[in-house]
Parts: sequence; structure tokens; C-alpha cells
Amino acid sequence: MELSFASKEKNNRRREEGFLRLKPIEQLMDFIDRVSKPTLIPSKDHMSHKNDKNGNFVLYSES
Repeated sequence: MELSFASKEKNNRRREEGFLRLKPIEQLMDFIDRVSKPTLIPSKDHMSHKNDKNGNFVLYSES
């Protein structure tokens, strides 16, 4: 996993260039993989992280 800091425009350009380097079948498989992964945005009823109770915004992703 790589962590980098850049502007939104630069990050979008980098992701797009990486995606366009893939073969068409790889692009399709990448798309299917991304849309099939469920992302859970918790409601107040499902808060379990200490930051939830502080009113901080927390995103959960089930992988």
C-alpha cells in the first residue's frame, strides 16, 4: 500500500492514467471488483469506534 499526498486533480489524473494502461479486460475486472466491494457508512445506531462518540466522521469499509 502506498500513501501519497497530492491535489485532487493530480490524484485523479494518476488514477486515470493507471486505469488506461490496463488492457480492456483488466479495466472491466477492476471496475467489477470496485463496485462489488461493499462500503458501509455507519448510522448512529451502529457506532463502535471511539471517534464515533466524539462526533467525528468515520468511514468503514468491509473487505
